[in-house]
Amino acid sequence: MLTGGTLGLFIPVVNGISSGNWFWRTWINGEYVIFSVDMIWLCIGIICLLVVKRLRKEKVSTQALVSSV
Repeated sequence: MLTGGTLGLFIPVVNGISSGNWFWRTWINGEYVIFSVDMIWLCIGIICLLVVKRLRKEKVSTQALVSSV
């Protein structure tokens, strides 16, 4: 999940570098389909990284409970 989240964040960056279609330019130029795809990938990447962070936090708290027993 960590790898997927990181790659999800890099997809719009690679798109901007390779084609020049940075998400702010696509919005300004009215290319809403490209903008939507980039925003979806950014959201997927952010959500995945937040889930990883939460799962790691829960794992630490669960280990603390087990070790206190």
